Amino acid sequence: MSWFLLTSRNPKVSELRLQSENNERRKQNLPPLSFFVPYQFLQRQKPDRLSPTADPHATGEHSNQIRAALHRYIFVCADEDELAATLRKPWNIAEQRLQFFHDRQGRRVTIPTDEMDVFMQACADERLNFEIFPSLDEVEIGEEVRLITTPFSGRNVKILAKRHTSKGTRLTVEVQLFNTPISVRLHDIKDEDLQYTKVDDRKQQSRDSKLVTSFQRQLIDILSRRINDKETPESRIADAATLDHIYHFHGHQFTSDPLRRRFLAMMLICAHLRHDAEATTTQLQAAQQELDLLNTRPESRAATDVRAYLHLALYLATATPQYRTAAKQYVRDNNPHSEDLRRLLSLLCRHEASKITG
Repeated sequence: MSWFLLTSRNPKVSELRLQSENNERRKQNLPPLSFFVPYQFLQRQKPDRLSPTADPHATGEHSNQIRAALHRYIFVCADEDELAATLRKPWNIAEQRLQFFHDRQGRRVTIPTDEMDVFMQACADERLNFEIFPSLDEVEIGEEVRLITTPFSGRNVKILAKRHTSKGTRLTVEVQLFNTPISVRLHDIKDEDLQYTKVDDRKQQSRDSKLVTSFQRQLIDILSRRINDKETPESRIADAATLDHIYHFHGHQFTSDPLRRRFLAMMLICAHLRHDAEATTTQLQAAQQELDLLNTRPESRAATDVRAYLHLALYLATATPQYRTAAKQYVRDNNPHSEDLRRLLSLLCRHEASKITG
């Protein structure tokens, strides 16, 4: 058994196909394939200008190429002949999504197990920033962006021309001044100097996913400190500020229903931890409505993942055991990949919700 490097034009779809393949293998009493898909750890995000660890120069063509390559990779641990037979199945031939990656000598690339272990641990470690920031290569001529720096900070401009230089990117933009369009040339522009005003659904969902994941990990950390009695006076103040900051986003709009529902679960947890009775009631009603809606629809992996988050949030807010039982059943039956979901369930299984105070 070896780890093989595969590539896919659409790693998310390929991940679902491999999950379906494993379901079929289980029905035939065959061991499932072990695979790792790193695309969710490689979402584009602009660096935090307030962070002392952010490197505003860690951008550009080289970084974008690294991210693009890693985004296409899927790692599968299997017998070589068995994996080759799997890739010859009709579902993969029809879509031509998954294929072996070859080195310059034409050999299939394999990864040592210890190296894969390090890579997977690095991806799962919340303390590591495993992101590559967006390149200005994404900006298209005619696209509208908002300037964050330069004397025109805060203004929306249209990109007329761009040229890469050793110090950044030179942009020619159209600025509206005195109700008149004026062309301005901006030198040495970096990625963090602008933000997009219009993004397609794929880009928006990538950013929304990062937002939800960041919030849920912060909330789980706060919950862990309360449950494990590891709070200090300083941490209580910091946590209160974090909860206030997170809840300011409760009206955020999403283009993805699964993300919106997972975010709703996080907002219910946040409102409960803030001891905000009115907000908790509002979020509780909304979460229950979404759960009722999900229960009327066919089962899917995305729906069940979201349902588990909603169950746990509702259990924390209401202390109703049936919600926790439903989440535990889901984890047993589906073996979800999400470490956050497993961690949240573990915390709430060790303590009664009615006893979790702050």
